[in-house]
Amino acid sequence: MIILQHIQTEWTKLSRGYPQSIERNRTPETLELPRPTSSVDIYLHQVTYKEENSFSPESDVIINPNKDVRSKLAILFRKFEKNLVFNFCWSWRYVGAPERRSIEIFSLSEGQSGQIKFNGRFGAQSTTGQDWIYRKNVINVFYGSPSGNHIFWKDFPNKHYESIENLK
Repeated sequence: MIILQHIQTEWTKLSRGYPQSIERNRTPETLELPRPTSSVDIYLHQVTYKEENSFSPESDVIINPNKDVRSKLAILFRKFEKNLVFNFCWSWRYVGAPERRSIEIFSLSEGQSGQIKFNGRFGAQSTTGQDWIYRKNVINVFYGSPSGNHIFWKDFPNKHYESIENLK
């Protein structure tokens, strides 16, 4: 089983500085998982915190997400021998500015977990009167059979990748 937890925080320039940045920075990087009701291949728990909703969480669970949904995470993963190999896949659409290299980031053996963090800035839409949009993404991954819904808290993570840039 592959368990993914995608936590995304989205804001505009209003929350770049004090006092709004305090609320933005309080969004968690790990959460308790809703338990899968059955055995699945891929389990995706998505949680979004948006400035427009006062950084209140919006949550969804997707069982066996299709490749379109998984590509929005900006990661690819594949089984290689007994491991699960992860690649970070930069794109303007899902990661945003600044541009970064797409690279293999780590592999997990069964029972291991990892965390992937990246942020991005998305096009100024000044022609529509809107501001830049900023996003921070945290993707927690676990490969294997979980023993509970706190798998991203104890001894977490075994592997880590971070591409946090200074967003202007």
